[in-house]
Amino acid sequence: MDNGALKEKPEDKKELHKIAIHTPDSGYEPFPVSIINRSTYEALTFDPRIGKPATISYGLTKAGVIRLRIVRRDNPGLLLLTLQDWTEQEFGRHEAKWDGRDASGNIIDNKKVLIIFDAKDQAFEGKHQEHDARRCYDPKLIIEITPQKIKGNLEIITSFSEGPDKLKWASYEIKYFIDYSLFKREVFKDMKDKFYFSLDTAKLSNREHVITVNIDDFNDHIGTASLKINVNDS
Repeated sequence: MDNGALKEKPEDKKELHKIAIHTPDSGYEPFPVSIINRSTYEALTFDPRIGKPATISYGLTKAGVIRLRIVRRDNPGLLLLTLQDWTEQEFGRHEAKWDGRDASGNIIDNKKVLIIFDAKDQAFEGKHQEHDARRCYDPKLIIEITPQKIKGNLEIITSFSEGPDKLKWASYEIKYFIDYSLFKREVFKDMKDKFYFSLDTAKLSNREHVITVNIDDFNDHIGTASLKINVNDS
Protein backbone atom coordinates (compact mmCIF):
# COMPACT_ATOMS: atom_id res chain seq x y z
CA MET A 1 0.00 0.00 0.00
CA ASP A 2 1.35 3.39 -0.97
CA ASN A 3 1.52 5.64 2.13
CA GLY A 4 2.48 8.70 0.07
CA ALA A 5 0.17 11.62 -0.64
CA LEU A 6 -2.64 11.02 -3.05
CA LYS A 7 -1.94 12.43 -6.42
CA GLU A 8 -4.18 15.34 -7.44
CA LYS A 9 -6.24 14.60 -10.47
CA PRO A 10 -6.39 17.28 -13.19
CA GLU A 11 -10.15 17.63 -12.77
CA ASP A 12 -9.64 18.47 -9.09
CA LYS A 13 -7.68 21.61 -9.91
CA LYS A 14 -9.62 24.87 -9.53
CA GLU A 15 -8.47 28.36 -10.32
CA LEU A 16 -8.62 30.76 -7.42
CA HIS A 17 -9.36 34.46 -8.02
CA LYS A 18 -8.78 37.25 -5.57
CA ILE A 19 -11.75 39.59 -5.11
CA ALA A 20 -10.90 43.16 -4.19
CA ILE A 21 -13.42 44.58 -1.72
CA HIS A 22 -13.15 48.27 -0.94
CA THR A 23 -15.08 49.05 2.22
CA PRO A 24 -14.53 52.07 4.44
CA ASP A 25 -13.43 51.47 8.00
CA SER A 26 -16.63 52.10 9.92
CA GLY A 27 -14.59 53.50 12.78
CA TYR A 28 -13.23 56.35 10.68
CA GLU A 29 -15.36 56.69 7.57
CA PRO A 30 -19.02 55.72 8.10
CA PHE A 31 -21.01 54.56 5.12
CA PRO A 32 -23.06 57.44 3.64
CA VAL A 33 -26.77 56.96 3.09
CA SER A 34 -27.68 55.91 -0.44
CA ILE A 35 -30.93 56.89 -2.14
CA ILE A 36 -32.08 53.94 -4.23
CA ASN A 37 -35.00 52.76 -6.39
CA ARG A 38 -36.02 56.29 -7.31
CA SER A 39 -39.34 56.52 -9.13
CA THR A 40 -40.05 59.86 -10.85
CA TYR A 41 -41.86 58.75 -14.02
CA GLU A 42 -45.29 59.74 -12.76
CA ALA A 43 -44.11 63.23 -11.80
CA LEU A 44 -42.63 63.77 -15.26
CA THR A 45 -45.67 62.60 -17.20
CA PHE A 46 -48.83 63.52 -15.25
CA ASP A 47 -51.09 66.48 -16.07
CA PRO A 48 -50.90 69.07 -13.24
CA ARG A 49 -54.05 70.80 -14.51
CA ILE A 50 -56.20 67.86 -13.39
CA GLY A 51 -55.50 68.72 -9.76
CA LYS A 52 -54.29 65.29 -8.65
CA PRO A 53 -50.65 65.33 -7.42
CA ALA A 54 -48.02 62.91 -8.65
CA THR A 55 -46.11 60.50 -6.39
CA ILE A 56 -42.32 60.45 -6.19
CA SER A 57 -40.89 57.46 -4.35
CA TYR A 58 -37.43 56.34 -3.25
CA GLY A 59 -35.65 54.15 -0.74
CA LEU A 60 -32.91 54.80 1.83
CA THR A 61 -30.21 52.28 2.71
CA LYS A 62 -30.09 53.75 6.22
CA ALA A 63 -31.55 56.68 8.16
CA GLY A 64 -30.54 60.03 6.71
CA VAL A 65 -31.39 63.68 6.14
CA ILE A 66 -32.87 64.03 2.65
CA ARG A 67 -33.78 66.93 0.35
CA LEU A 68 -35.76 66.96 -2.93
CA ARG A 69 -35.43 69.79 -5.42
CA ILE A 70 -37.04 70.40 -8.79
CA VAL A 71 -34.90 72.12 -11.43
CA ARG A 72 -35.03 72.71 -15.18
CA ARG A 73 -33.68 69.73 -17.11
CA ASP A 74 -32.00 72.00 -19.67
CA ASN A 75 -30.60 74.26 -16.93
CA PRO A 76 -30.02 72.34 -13.65
CA GLY A 77 -28.66 75.51 -12.06
CA LEU A 78 -32.15 77.02 -12.13
CA LEU A 79 -34.10 75.98 -9.03
CA LEU A 80 -37.89 75.94 -9.45
CA LEU A 81 -38.94 74.40 -6.15
CA THR A 82 -37.57 72.83 -2.99
CA LEU A 83 -40.18 70.10 -2.72
CA GLN A 84 -38.76 68.69 0.51
CA ASP A 85 -36.16 70.62 2.49
CA TRP A 86 -33.70 68.72 4.69
CA THR A 87 -35.83 66.11 6.46
CA GLU A 88 -34.75 63.30 8.78
CA GLN A 89 -36.03 59.99 7.46
CA GLU A 90 -35.65 56.38 8.52
CA PHE A 91 -34.31 53.42 6.56
CA GLY A 92 -36.77 52.10 4.00
CA ARG A 93 -39.25 53.36 1.44
CA HIS A 94 -40.51 56.95 1.26
CA GLU A 95 -42.91 59.00 -0.87
CA ALA A 96 -43.38 62.68 -1.70
CA LYS A 97 -46.30 64.33 -3.51
CA TRP A 98 -45.90 67.09 -6.12
CA ASP A 99 -48.71 69.13 -7.67
CA GLY A 100 -46.73 70.22 -10.72
CA ARG A 101 -46.22 73.81 -9.52
CA ASP A 102 -43.14 75.89 -8.76
CA ALA A 103 -42.37 77.68 -5.49
CA SER A 104 -44.78 80.52 -6.35
CA GLY A 105 -47.67 78.24 -7.30
CA ASN A 106 -47.35 78.51 -11.08
CA ILE A 107 -48.01 75.35 -13.09
CA ILE A 108 -44.86 74.44 -14.99
CA ASP A 109 -44.03 72.06 -17.82
CA ASN A 110 -43.23 68.97 -15.78
CA LYS A 111 -41.85 67.21 -18.85
CA LYS A 112 -38.92 69.63 -18.79
CA VAL A 113 -37.89 69.26 -15.17
CA LEU A 114 -35.39 67.15 -13.29
CA ILE A 115 -35.89 65.94 -9.73
CA ILE A 116 -32.73 66.15 -7.64
CA PHE A 117 -32.31 63.86 -4.62
CA ASP A 118 -29.71 64.89 -2.02
CA ALA A 119 -28.53 63.23 1.18
CA LYS A 120 -26.97 65.68 3.62
CA ASP A 121 -23.73 63.71 3.92
CA GLN A 122 -23.34 63.71 0.13
CA ALA A 123 -24.78 67.01 -1.14
CA PHE A 124 -22.79 70.03 -2.36
CA GLU A 125 -19.94 68.25 -4.14
CA GLY A 126 -19.73 65.40 -1.68
CA LYS A 127 -20.94 66.81 1.64
CA HIS A 128 -23.25 69.59 2.74
CA GLN A 129 -21.47 72.56 4.31
CA GLU A 130 -21.27 72.64 8.10
CA HIS A 131 -23.18 75.57 9.59
CA ASP A 132 -25.87 76.47 12.08
CA ALA A 133 -28.61 73.87 11.61
CA ARG A 134 -31.27 76.49 12.48
CA ARG A 135 -30.33 78.36 9.30
CA CYS A 136 -29.85 75.30 7.12
CA TYR A 137 -32.79 75.68 4.75
CA ASP A 138 -33.75 77.16 1.40
CA PRO A 139 -35.37 80.55 2.13
CA LYS A 140 -38.71 81.54 0.64
CA LEU A 141 -38.94 84.51 -1.68
CA ILE A 142 -41.68 86.91 -2.70
CA ILE A 143 -41.65 88.45 -6.18
CA GLU A 144 -43.88 91.35 -7.19
CA ILE A 145 -44.50 93.59 -10.19
CA THR A 146 -47.08 96.13 -11.29
CA PRO A 147 -48.91 96.07 -13.59
CA GLN A 148 -49.35 92.51 -14.90
CA LYS A 149 -49.87 93.55 -18.53
CA ILE A 150 -47.27 95.93 -19.87
CA LYS A 151 -45.18 96.89 -22.87
CA GLY A 152 -42.23 98.97 -21.73
CA ASN A 153 -40.33 99.36 -18.47
CA LEU A 154 -41.22 96.89 -15.72
CA GLU A 155 -39.92 96.96 -12.14
CA ILE A 156 -39.44 93.57 -10.49
CA ILE A 157 -39.26 93.54 -6.68
CA THR A 158 -37.96 90.49 -4.81
CA SER A 159 -37.75 90.00 -1.04
CA PHE A 160 -37.32 87.27 1.59
CA SER A 161 -40.59 86.25 3.21
CA GLU A 162 -38.89 85.60 6.58
CA GLY A 163 -36.72 88.72 6.53
CA PRO A 164 -32.96 89.09 5.94
CA ASP A 165 -32.22 89.39 9.67
CA LYS A 166 -32.71 85.62 10.01
CA LEU A 167 -30.32 84.66 7.21
CA LYS A 168 -26.93 86.15 8.15
CA TRP A 169 -25.34 85.31 4.80
CA ALA A 170 -21.81 86.54 4.24
CA SER A 171 -22.33 86.94 0.49
CA TYR A 172 -24.83 85.80 -2.09
CA GLU A 173 -25.85 86.15 -5.70
CA ILE A 174 -29.19 86.85 -7.32
CA LYS A 175 -30.02 85.51 -10.76
CA TYR A 176 -32.86 86.66 -13.01
CA PHE A 177 -34.23 84.27 -15.62
CA ILE A 178 -36.65 85.07 -18.42
CA ASP A 179 -38.40 82.02 -19.86
CA TYR A 180 -35.86 79.92 -17.94
CA SER A 181 -32.80 81.52 -19.58
CA LEU A 182 -30.36 83.55 -17.49
CA PHE A 183 -30.84 87.27 -18.10
CA LYS A 184 -28.90 88.99 -15.31
CA ARG A 185 -26.68 88.08 -12.34
CA GLU A 186 -25.60 90.22 -9.37
CA VAL A 187 -23.39 89.47 -6.35
CA PHE A 188 -23.94 91.15 -2.95
CA LYS A 189 -21.86 91.34 0.23
CA ASP A 190 -24.54 92.74 2.51
CA MET A 191 -28.14 91.73 3.14
CA LYS A 192 -30.94 93.81 1.67
CA ASP A 193 -34.63 94.02 2.48
CA LYS A 194 -35.64 94.13 -1.18
CA PHE A 195 -34.06 93.72 -4.58
CA TYR A 196 -35.07 95.89 -7.52
CA PHE A 197 -34.61 95.04 -11.17
CA SER A 198 -35.89 97.01 -14.15
CA LEU A 199 -36.79 95.10 -17.29
CA ASP A 200 -37.59 96.64 -20.66
CA THR A 201 -40.35 94.38 -21.91
CA ALA A 202 -40.40 96.19 -25.27
CA LYS A 203 -37.71 93.70 -26.29
CA LEU A 204 -40.01 90.77 -25.50
CA SER A 205 -42.59 89.31 -27.86
CA ASN A 206 -46.30 89.81 -27.24
CA ARG A 207 -47.17 86.70 -25.25
CA GLU A 208 -46.91 85.24 -21.77
CA HIS A 209 -43.41 85.12 -20.24
CA VAL A 210 -42.07 83.61 -17.03
CA ILE A 211 -39.69 85.55 -14.79
CA THR A 212 -37.81 83.49 -12.20
CA VAL A 213 -35.47 84.73 -9.47
CA ASN A 214 -32.92 82.58 -7.62
CA ILE A 215 -30.94 83.85 -4.62
CA ASP A 216 -27.96 81.64 -3.70
CA ASP A 217 -25.70 81.97 -0.61
CA PHE A 218 -22.86 79.88 -2.19
CA ASN A 219 -23.40 77.28 0.56
CA ASP A 220 -26.06 75.13 -1.09
CA HIS A 221 -29.04 77.23 0.05
CA ILE A 222 -31.20 78.75 -2.69
CA GLY A 223 -34.42 80.72 -2.55
CA THR A 224 -36.64 80.83 -5.63
CA ALA A 225 -39.75 82.63 -6.83
CA SER A 226 -41.38 83.23 -10.19
CA LEU A 227 -44.27 85.00 -11.85
CA LYS A 228 -45.91 85.12 -15.24
CA ILE A 229 -46.40 88.34 -17.16
CA ASN A 230 -48.48 88.96 -20.25
CA VAL A 231 -46.69 91.38 -22.55
CA ASN A 232 -48.83 93.18 -25.12
CA ASP A 233 -49.21 96.55 -26.78
CA SER A 234 -52.55 97.47 -25.21
